[in-house]
Amino acid sequence: MKTLKTMSVLGTVAAFGIAALAGCNQGGSNSRTEANSAQRASISVTAPSRDLLVGDTATFIANTANTYGRDAKVKWTATGGKLTTDDGGRVARVRFDETGTYTVKATLELDGNPQQTEAVDVHVRSVK
Repeated sequence: MKTLKTMSVLGTVAAFGIAALAGCNQGGSNSRTEANSAQRASISVTAPSRDLLVGDTATFIANTANTYGRDAKVKWTATGGKLTTDDGGRVARVRFDETGTYTVKATLELDGNPQQTEAVDVHVRSVK
């Protein structure tokens, strides 16, 4: 009878031990997944409209993800118009004074290294 109780207790302890090891292993896996996600920095650009009129100033906003703990900067370029930045480079304003199709690009740099570039095309037409 004592042997049966001892075996039952040992079985319970073994089951908890296996569950604990499985939980630890799973936690390690999640930690690696979170670390990999943190390494995959990304950028997206929000534009007010893709159809503008001559004389309009469009505001573009850079949204970044997974840049924590690193020196993150956004560099902007435009194929036309007058480009200015604000909010530490997170916001770009471009004034378009001529008709045409222009590309506005935002490049995410982490610790001085380019990671990803997002581009938005805008069409500028004349006022009728």
